[in-house]
Amino acid sequence: MGLLAAGQNVAISGNYESPNICSDGTNRYVIGYDDDGELHVYKQALTAPHRTWSHYLMAGGARTALALPCQDITDPHFYCTIGVHSDGHLWIFANMHNQTLRAVRSNSAGDITAWTAATLTGDGTRNTYPMMWWRPDGTSRLYIRSDSGSSGSGRADSLLWDESGSGFGTPVEIFSGVGGAFDDDTTDTANNYSAYTYMPWVEDLGEGEFIEHWGWCWKESGALSNEHVNYAQYRSESNTWHSISGATVTLPFEQDDTTTRVGISTYDGDMLNGGGICVSHKGYPYIITGQGTSGSGLIIMWWDGDSWSSTALTSPFFFLGGMQGRPSTLWFRHCLHFLSLGSSDTPRLFRYDPNDEFTDGNAVFNMGPAGADDSTGTFGGYDQRRLVEDGVVEVALVDYRLGRPRLGRYGQGPRS
Repeated sequence: MGLLAAGQNVAISGNYESPNICSDGTNRYVIGYDDDGELHVYKQALTAPHRTWSHYLMAGGARTALALPCQDITDPHFYCTIGVHSDGHLWIFANMHNQTLRAVRSNSAGDITAWTAATLTGDGTRNTYPMMWWRPDGTSRLYIRSDSGSSGSGRADSLLWDESGSGFGTPVEIFSGVGGAFDDDTTDTANNYSAYTYMPWVEDLGEGEFIEHWGWCWKESGALSNEHVNYAQYRSESNTWHSISGATVTLPFEQDDTTTRVGISTYDGDMLNGGGICVSHKGYPYIITGQGTSGSGLIIMWWDGDSWSSTALTSPFFFLGGMQGRPSTLWFRHCLHFLSLGSSDTPRLFRYDPNDEFTDGNAVFNMGPAGADDSTGTFGGYDQRRLVEDGVVEVALVDYRLGRPRLGRYGQGPRS
């Protein structure tokens, strides 16, 4: 997710992995901030003319629950993201950087005009990085770095919720950090590790079964000096977790467990605390993250069926060392794609073919306006359900000056 600041052509981004767009099979929903930090919600039938949108400016108690106007749109952690529960109700999470839960739920399925503050079982007083995603069995999952989820310090909890009734049930601990101000183990003073996960990639196996592919790294100190990329998968049919070798692994994951570790140490200490993951048509995972202290570039790691390999993309790829270096990654038409920035400082969907030289010309589409000095809006992620069910890559840039979102679709370019 990202904010494009008024008066700048540089993305002050949130998390590109957490989408500001979702759909329920009938309608698409898009959210974004305006120049005052107020949140706008848009709705459009999937079959409607592309300029036809319903609109709602978040108001009343729901507005208060989301701490609007956004308290600091220059802090990219304060992004917004939206998802659909299997009961049809919409959920919006926003403006959490070490904050109490800030979430609202639509009062009726598919309705964007009435919202109520939402609660979660087990959420703590420090929440960051909400992610909500759709699964082929019709349900959704929610992940938040929660409870002891301090940004920049070790923590004990990183929690995952499954659907339950009209909301989400008791969470499970996915990652267990060590050290820092919030560690339960006060005897461990040598380490300060906390996990940064990437939006899971959901592989549809048919008949409601699926595999969730997870990637993450471990942070010891600065945001640009992370290490130890890991991979694991959750299999819905058996309700079990596995390493790349197929071995069963148990939760929570910890920093010193090498079972899930990718094992490429080339970039350890030189990676951003985030990135993207997807899986090829052969079932092989690809992980992308940003280079940290060494400067501009992206790191790609992939499994070839026998071992992990890696490469780095540098010049002429333009990269900013903040959260816009956490690309949203997807596999489409037998090729790796990712959402990030190009040399024009605008969000783009890039196509990567290892057999071709990589340039800005690899951009499938540009969400622009390219090179404009007054780019402004909200951008983040892609509609996962549309990709799985309809074979369409769809993203949205909310430019408040237009009064409606601009959609980008794979192969068609932006539609305004």
